[in-house]
Amino acid sequence: MTESDKVEFVKIVLGLKAVKPGAPLSDEGLELFWNALREGWELADFKAAANHLARSSEFMPNPFHFEQLRKAVRRTSADAFAIARACWRSGGRSTGDALIDRAVAGLGGYEACGMTQTDKLSFLERRFAEHYADLQDVEEVRQAVPQIAASALRLGRLRQS
Repeated sequence: MTESDKVEFVKIVLGLKAVKPGAPLSDEGLELFWNALREGWELADFKAAANHLARSSEFMPNPFHFEQLRKAVRRTSADAFAIARACWRSGGRSTGDALIDRAVAGLGGYEACGMTQTDKLSFLERRFAEHYADLQDVEEVRQAVPQIAASALRLGRLRQS
């Protein structure tokens, strides 16, 4: 959203507040709400999310609830595993999706996955799902607050991948 969207944004949040019970919303709270959600949201998408949360939340939603809606549209680990499995079954070495490829690398690579016995596939899928979910979360945070990742790299606490 842009600065010109702020007035409409505030109207939407105050509209939610008018119909949802919860703690009072101060000017500082509104400013924090705006700062938390202005990046990565289009006003129309925010409005649609607010309408959904007005119908589905008992209490006043906060930025966390909006971000949970955004996460709901991410590819699931089951979808990603199906893509990875199709790749290794065809002899491929990359899906072109960095997260999937990194999750497969954590399992030993496409060749190793391709040699997995059928009766062991469920265990492999579970391990893949863990790797994939961790990678999704890490990448999301690294993109949202790159200064923290850069600081960790400078201090040697984070490996570059």
